Amino acid sequence: MKIESVRLIHAQGVPNHYVANQVYQPLDEDHRKRGSFAILLNHAHTTQGAFIASLINTLIREYYRNHTPDLLTSFEQTLVRLNEQIRQYTRSRDTIGAIDGVIALLAGDEVHLTHIGKPLAYLSRGSELLELVETADAKEGETPNFSVITSGEIQTDDVLILLTNLESTENLKHDIPFSLLQTPLFEAGRAFARIKRGQGERAFESVFIRF
Repeated sequence: MKIESVRLIHAQGVPNHYVANQVYQPLDEDHRKRGSFAILLNHAHTTQGAFIASLINTLIREYYRNHTPDLLTSFEQTLVRLNEQIRQYTRSRDTIGAIDGVIALLAGDEVHLTHIGKPLAYLSRGSELLELVETADAKEGETPNFSVITSGEIQTDDVLILLTNLESTENLKHDIPFSLLQTPLFEAGRAFARIKRGQGERAFESVFIRF
């Protein structure tokens, strides 16, 4: 299934803040058969991107090296490696800062989505807007990790929306459908950005993906 994506990058340059926002579509034919990734990761209290970049490198390297036929199993095994990397990083520092984000594996007509911290993810299908992740406050002293995987079938014209670092979620269930009335997708993204800036949001990041 072909995808169309729009990345809305607003938080670059915000003090004590690093964001990775990308859609990775491999060039290698064999790798393309194993899907693509939408990646949105926000690391607070740092302007250095080395750790987040190393997580993304591990994700891509370990997933596409894994030849397990079942793609969900490959994804699960890759997340084990990511979580171990986070634990090692945590042990080497007094604090690592808050990490929030979503990684979505887009494979054929399926999406497998995992999150860390308290990001937001929605699927727009027709007149419905479905919330895809449930987040909770981390327990004191708990190492952040990628745990729950949400899986589902993707249909033509579905739109996946990933968001992080929003100060308020109060109007999202109105703002997202209203923005998606605009076409093509980049116009929907621009409309959403205008709405959020008008509401005083300055540091949020998002990616819209239409299938």
